[in-house]
Amino acid sequence: MAHPHAPVWLDVAARTSQEAADALGVQVGQIAKSVIFRRRLDEAAVLVVTSGDRRVDEKKVAAQVGALGRADADFVKLRTGFTIAVFRPSRMPRRRSR
Repeated sequence: MAHPHAPVWLDVAARTSQEAADALGVQVGQIAKSVIFRRRLDEAAVLVVTSGDRRVDEKKVAAQVGALGRADADFVKLRTGFTIAVFRPSRMPRRRSR
């Protein structure tokens, strides 16, 4: 199912959730950030998406998927094709209050 609003792409890159929020003129909690972990059992990449103003509770994630390790830049690039900590922010139109 398609989202009813097209994303708005910006011409700037952001390395942090705060930079993305600043570029978009929104609060950092309105930013979705992704964090990649390395599952120790099989070296699988585990993607967690959370609000830009929250920290990921690694223990809770590990309870769901198994023991985790840190994913270094080479692991992230190999598994996802993206360079770690760099993304181009996009903005979805704000929903109107009812």
